[in-house]
Amino acid sequence: MSKYKKILEKIKKYDVISFDIFDTLIYRKYLKPKDLFFDLELKENTSNFSRERINTENKLRKSKLYYQEITLNEIYENIDRQFYSLKEKEILYEINSIYANKEMLKVFNYAKKLNKKIVIISDTYFDENFITQILKSNGFEGWYKIYLSSEYKVLKRWGKLYKIAIKDLNVSANKILHIGDNFISDFISSKINGISSIYYKSSKKIYFENNKFLKQYSKEKNINSFISFLLSDLFEKRNINYNNYFENFGYLIAGVTVYSFARFVYTKAIEKNVDHLFLTARDGYLINEIFKLMNIKNISFSYVPLSRHQTDLCDNDKNYFELFTNYIRNQIPINAKKLAVVDTLTINFSAQKLIKNIIPDKEIIGLYWSTRDKTNKVKKYKHYTFAPIVNDIYDSSVLTYQWDIFEFIFSSPTPPIERIDKNNNFIYKEVTKYDIVRMEKFNDMFKGIINFIKEYKNVLKENKLIYSDIIKFINCFLLNPSKNDYDNMSVIFHSRNSGHNRFVPVLSYKPSIKQILLHPVEYYINLIYAYWFSNMQTILSFIFFPVRLCYLKKKLYVFLFPKLKKKYFSLNFYLLEIGLGMLDKKI
Repeated sequence: MSKYKKILEKIKKYDVISFDIFDTLIYRKYLKPKDLFFDLELKENTSNFSRERINTENKLRKSKLYYQEITLNEIYENIDRQFYSLKEKEILYEINSIYANKEMLKVFNYAKKLNKKIVIISDTYFDENFITQILKSNGFEGWYKIYLSSEYKVLKRWGKLYKIAIKDLNVSANKILHIGDNFISDFISSKINGISSIYYKSSKKIYFENNKFLKQYSKEKNINSFISFLLSDLFEKRNINYNNYFENFGYLIAGVTVYSFARFVYTKAIEKNVDHLFLTARDGYLINEIFKLMNIKNISFSYVPLSRHQTDLCDNDKNYFELFTNYIRNQIPINAKKLAVVDTLTINFSAQKLIKNIIPDKEIIGLYWSTRDKTNKVKKYKHYTFAPIVNDIYDSSVLTYQWDIFEFIFSSPTPPIERIDKNNNFIYKEVTKYDIVRMEKFNDMFKGIINFIKEYKNVLKENKLIYSDIIKFINCFLLNPSKNDYDNMSVIFHSRNSGHNRFVPVLSYKPSIKQILLHPVEYYINLIYAYWFSNMQTILSFIFFPVRLCYLKKKLYVFLFPKLKKKYFSLNFYLLEIGLGMLDKKI
């Protein structure tokens, strides 16, 4: 018998049916209640509101006896005066974020149909008028009475609110059935007071608990309010989630990543009065498609090959340089004065340098996710970055734990471009078996990205996503893969060299036993580049990669078992750092 049917059967046995409110009868469109404060702060441009709101509530609770409740009015009476006027805004945000738990609405209506006396018993700082409003607006009507901790000033967690309800209802406690999502407040405390109870683990809670990545991310601190809204909204749409893994990946992971970078490129280009954007192939493909989808008209843009390979061709072949020069110049609007090169990550600024050589009379800037400062070139070429400039590849706060995932996300449904012909057509490199799979999966991912942007573009306009929000999101995904993630990503490889003939796994590697036996060296090399390991591969990594030595910035790093997913500890000395786990520095 299903959980839902068991609840219905149990309801038949009792005279009074009691319900909790939040996460039982209704849900919020946030992962955590506090995310609403961050959302309000961001959208209303009220710096430090969330911190002040949370601290004020915490201080107020500490000032009360353990069984006493506080109210929303008390919170705002004690908050910094500059935020006092936001009380009505908070109430409005709450109203807009709340929706009915459809499963419990059916249970509620079933109890009504049986003519049971329905009551609401809940710990909350909201008053009865507000609770009545949100319940009725979400389809809940016909209850007998509401018992709120804010009205009676005592908490059900400590049993006092249950005692008040039992006395007021003038019934024996064993004739009451209480249903709620909190194990202590709703299940244990009610039983202590003689009330029968059902610990209702909501479908939303089960949904997040069954997804390792979502479960872990929901525990993160200071989650971006849009991502909180997105993941909560995905629960509502769980029945229409894509069956195709990569389409779902595009919708959930890649969509918000690509849109955030595209938005940075657009806003920075407008801010700096850029007339034309050169979107480098292949990293700029998705930005090009998003700009077309968003019908961008106030700035021109073109998708062009500006790889190091094109630079080499131009340096070594004068005829090709002339051909390429004409091609690039034909992309630029007649009156354009300021141009920008767009790429994800650069070290040598080769694309920006190539454009400057072709068009020396115009101002050229670069727009990047980040740059790696290996030389003084970072100062030579004027540019702006979405994330801070990094000094080494181990800075996971900017480049994620595995930058290769960006190599897949910011790719295209084509092989790399070899050159252009006299008609300005792209001539591609020879297609490999790895390209065929990657292009197929990219197209699936692309569908998810476009559907995500179409669905959330209006909401996205109201929310600012900074690079650290995206990195935290992706890093949590990288650290908490499911078996489904491991299996599906094992088919994605990318080339590690300009010759396009050395392919390595982007995240996981799942060869057959036959492949391992026939190509043991290839297996070993691919394990070096893989980030996700099976249980057996984890054991092998302890044997194959027991230690990693790294010398950076005049300091030696010695890490044992560096293929572990995180750094477990480290000891710092003046010129030496010794640690266990992944070498993850933020220099």
